[in-house]
Amino acid sequence: MGWLAAWGEFAGGLLIAAGLLTRWSGVQLAFQFLIIAFLWYGEPEPFVGMYYQQLLFWAFVLVAVVGGGRYSLDYWLMQKFSASPMPLRTATVKAQVAIALFVLVVGSVAQASEAPAKVAMQELRAITQEWNGSLTYLDYTTKKPVTLVTTLHGMQATPQELLLNFVYREPNGSQVKGADKVLLSVDGTCLTWDGVPLQISSKTYLPNETLQLVLEGRGLDDKKNCSIKRTMLLSAHQFSILKEVKYNSTTVFVMRNKYEFQR
Repeated sequence: MGWLAAWGEFAGGLLIAAGLLTRWSGVQLAFQFLIIAFLWYGEPEPFVGMYYQQLLFWAFVLVAVVGGGRYSLDYWLMQKFSASPMPLRTATVKAQVAIALFVLVVGSVAQASEAPAKVAMQELRAITQEWNGSLTYLDYTTKKPVTLVTTLHGMQATPQELLLNFVYREPNGSQVKGADKVLLSVDGTCLTWDGVPLQISSKTYLPNETLQLVLEGRGLDDKKNCSIKRTMLLSAHQFSILKEVKYNSTTVFVMRNKYEFQR
């Protein structure tokens, strides 16, 4: 549906440039950028932090109020048909209204359908407890998977931050500790995992009330630039995190590690 929103913006922009259906085009574009500027982006700071999208929103509001002016096609057509019979003028107005409403509905529906997935801290709170399970990771030296018995103690450090404390049992019996910090953005669309921002590309509730989140972003792995994808499954009794990476020189994701926990 993204192409419909793009078409609404493209067609509306051309109509405003030509001065045809200027006010109606301004209304539909203002509506689209209202969604983009004030609902889509995280922490838009209305009326204070004037993002570029907010600037466009107010510009289209101004166009909708003022209209096309003396040198627009709207003005020329109005002058041309000002002496026309009432039925012709009425039909022209109805056609303008119908076209504008069509573009408005198509653009707004497409814009809403493209809204990013969100998650609330309440939905992640099940992580904040004791978990037992394992970590399986790819050893870059041997190119073989290694599995370690792992314990996780999750806690909520701040209203928007989770702290994941891991204890790994090495094959020789020794224990190694590690920790991940996971920060949820205010708008709930992004998780910053150990300093790497990951956008929530998918959110689904599977059977048995299992929450599935797919997170994607860019970062480093083995000191190489790559795309990172984490797939999280969370329920009252199971918790897993699959990390996959795709390097710039490859076209497919490969498993980096996977945590699997139970209660």
